[in-house]
Amino acid sequence: MRVRWWRVVVLCACTLVLRSDALPPATLGDVVANAATSLNSMKITGAWRRLSSTVSESVGLKAALRRLQAVPARAARLVHALVDRMRVGGGPIVFTQLGALRGRKLATRTVEQSSYYSFKGIRYAQPPRGSLRFRAPVPLEPWSGVRDALEEGAVCPHRFMLFDTYKGDEDCLFLNVYSPALPDKLSGYNPKLAVMVWIHGGAFAVGSGNAFLYGPDHLVGAGVVLVTLNYRLGALGFLSLESDEVPGNMGLKRVDLKDSVGVKMNKHLFNAKVEGTKASKGQDTFHDEIDHLLLISHAIKPYEKKIKAKCVREDQVMALKWVRDNIEAFGGDPKRVTIFGESAGAASVHLHMLSKASEGLFHNAIAQSGLALSPWALATNPLERAFELGRELGIDTNNTAELLGYLRATPSELIVKAGARISGAPGKSADLRSTVALPFLPAVEPDHPDAFLTAAPRDSLPGADVPLLTGYNAQEGIILFRRLQRDPKLLSELDREFRRVVPPELLSDDEEQTRNITEAIRTFYFQNRPIDARNINNLIDLFTDVMFLRPILETLRLQAVTNRTSPTYLYRFAFDGALGLFKRMLGITHPGACHGDEMGYLFYFSRLNYRLDDDSTELAVSRRMVQMWTNFAKTGNPTPPVEYESVIDFKWQPVNNTRQMDYLNIDGNFTLLSGPEAKRVRFWDWLYENYAQAP
Repeated sequence: MRVRWWRVVVLCACTLVLRSDALPPATLGDVVANAATSLNSMKITGAWRRLSSTVSESVGLKAALRRLQAVPARAARLVHALVDRMRVGGGPIVFTQLGALRGRKLATRTVEQSSYYSFKGIRYAQPPRGSLRFRAPVPLEPWSGVRDALEEGAVCPHRFMLFDTYKGDEDCLFLNVYSPALPDKLSGYNPKLAVMVWIHGGAFAVGSGNAFLYGPDHLVGAGVVLVTLNYRLGALGFLSLESDEVPGNMGLKRVDLKDSVGVKMNKHLFNAKVEGTKASKGQDTFHDEIDHLLLISHAIKPYEKKIKAKCVREDQVMALKWVRDNIEAFGGDPKRVTIFGESAGAASVHLHMLSKASEGLFHNAIAQSGLALSPWALATNPLERAFELGRELGIDTNNTAELLGYLRATPSELIVKAGARISGAPGKSADLRSTVALPFLPAVEPDHPDAFLTAAPRDSLPGADVPLLTGYNAQEGIILFRRLQRDPKLLSELDREFRRVVPPELLSDDEEQTRNITEAIRTFYFQNRPIDARNINNLIDLFTDVMFLRPILETLRLQAVTNRTSPTYLYRFAFDGALGLFKRMLGITHPGACHGDEMGYLFYFSRLNYRLDDDSTELAVSRRMVQMWTNFAKTGNPTPPVEYESVIDFKWQPVNNTRQMDYLNIDGNFTLLSGPEAKRVRFWDWLYENYAQAP
């Protein structure tokens, strides 16, 4: 009788486990796992994909592993569990205030291959789905025993950028901790390392803190504890009804719904949309969601009960409180916490600086390509957007209670897809702001005791008096190529209606003045040429200035006239190398440092980390940036005096003169200069000094 080959594989794996005294389990697990990278591009089971995602590149056993893609699901799960057991062994265990967690000891995927400890998929709140949707994140209950923290948790519902597909689960409030050293209670050793908490970008609508993009290897190898986190996104996170019930900032603030509300549906449209869910999901999952929906909708009647809601805390704030209370167990110092982020994450960092809800939870801040004054960082007309979402989902009402009740009863996939359709609609949305901002963003809230943001950011400056490191990328506007891929008519629409690029504060009721301002901007950037592919570099400069550079400079100038005493450091990232993250993800070949490109020099992104020579310019830039960012986390100064051999041979001066700001230019070299994009900045200064409306 013929023995199935996959059974032999499983038997061999079991034998290896039993004989692991001959070969250390962690070493054996690494050998097996490191050979699995070639499976990444194959259609394989989810269990085997999880296995292969934990490994480094290798060509060993390539042919044999190729055949393993046919292993039945049960066998694949068994092999995965066995290799997990081998890799983890006893596994490092830490004791948080709520219970014990088991992680892994790993080696960084860098030349140094230094060891570190990984704890993934740590809950910082109860799953916010089902009856807990639109409620405050509910604290966890303590547990007994040891929980595994071996795999990342689910990401929050969003539309995956690379493939425009739905991804995620509402059970998504997880964080990951990576530490180079753990405390030892027997010896009393406590490393008390500086902590860096990463808040991911993605227009407040997409992304996660997972290692697919944000591998910890570089930063943790530099001697800091790294924390990455998920927070709720899109309408599920930032819907605002501009009321005490739902004031907005759900990814920041969560809503505590005390009572049920009525639902009024356009049944035909709703049924058509749920059929799409049925087609894209398994039958069991689909029927569970619809049964839950019908149960809710039949149990409530319009206006029968008055809704009560209370904004009590924010996902990110809750994660920061978790760090404060638990990070010492991972070797971190709760009194040396740096929050840092890029794009929407950077705006979030700045909003934490401006909010009393985050007071005392961090001690340094790094904001890469974004601040709260950025024109895409705050919602405009959030109530209108909320009802637009309702109409897209098939509810025709002007009653906020009805709208909220319907949204609570709608599958998350439908909400995410409806939000994506709104953001991708042609016409009035085809402006520069819509290329980086989606419909649901942080909003100013009604003033109440638990509010996160009750005043415009401009009126809340300077905020927390902590050291700040901020900057921008030289060609941020290359991100426009992403929008052009979706909407090829964008350039012709902007050429025809150039007024769309004018910042709102420069528009006025005087039509002649508005025309003059519009024409001045067009002349400065395009002279008399059309806006088309031949002049795309001019549009890139315009986008960079309006969306990123000017808001940063304006913020620093406003800070300078306050009582702020902590230093601020400014950079310009202009290096266009092989590790540029965003361009490589989207296959963009246009020269320049695009929005998001600098992240490839701070984080390990395995899909882009080519086998570079150790003396390559890319690795030299990465080493210097990592050291400056981690120096800042440790001391509040990116280039402090050191007693060891350093890759940093210059002193980065903080901003002093806000008319001619000192900044660090990162373009392969690291050069201290003054006055970024001076000619363009002078042009905008002239416009604002002469024509800006009072904020």
